[in-house]
Amino acid sequence: MDSLGRAYGAAVDGRILRFTDGQDEPEVLANTNGRPLGLDFDAVGNLYIADAIKGLLRLNSAHELS
Repeated sequence: MDSLGRAYGAAVDGRILRFTDGQDEPEVLANTNGRPLGLDFDAVGNLYIADAIKGLLRLNSAHELS
């Protein structure tokens, strides 16, 4: 969960999803084109993604993967 209480998840096709109360469908933030296995936030709000194919990735607030 982020600081606003939104939940995050990953799909087997590489999509990084954000779930927000009141929305029927999750928002797709990015696609790693790999196989995300774990997600965690750092102290400033970057989302780190452990991907089985791509390695460790960072998703910043502009939804850019690096």
